[in-house]
Amino acid sequence: MVDRAPPIIAETLIKMGWREYDPNTDSPDSWHLFWKSTRPTLGEFSRTLAHQKLAHFPKTSLLLTKDNLARTIKKNQSIFGVVYDFIPQTFNLPNEYNKFVQKFQKLANQSKENQIWICKPTDLSRGRGITLINDPNNLKYEQQSVI
Repeated sequence: MVDRAPPIIAETLIKMGWREYDPNTDSPDSWHLFWKSTRPTLGEFSRTLAHQKLAHFPKTSLLLTKDNLARTIKKNQSIFGVVYDFIPQTFNLPNEYNKFVQKFQKLANQSKENQIWICKPTDLSRGRGITLINDPNNLKYEQQSVI
């Protein structure tokens, strides 16, 4: 693993019986999978042996943070329609704050039921910083968030 590979990748491979390459104890050619978040260089491709694989998925950064994932899904919704209609409407804050407030007010006018929205910081994980709000006036965020 190099760069900032998603922890889920390492966890999954380890559960499958793989172990992470250790340059201090393993021979230089003993690795089998090289996971890299950036495109491998031509030199890296040319030095691989038959048993070695370079793993890189282009533009994975578009899926790794909540705000980029929301943008990517919105873009695909506009292109492919209902095929991407599987998540609740999402707003990136602060950029889409006005759109969120308009949607909130529209839903409030349509129904007497109390709305609950989930606000998540884009760069935190494991539930840290998540808040539930039922009124845009209660919205407090100190960093970019997705609601």
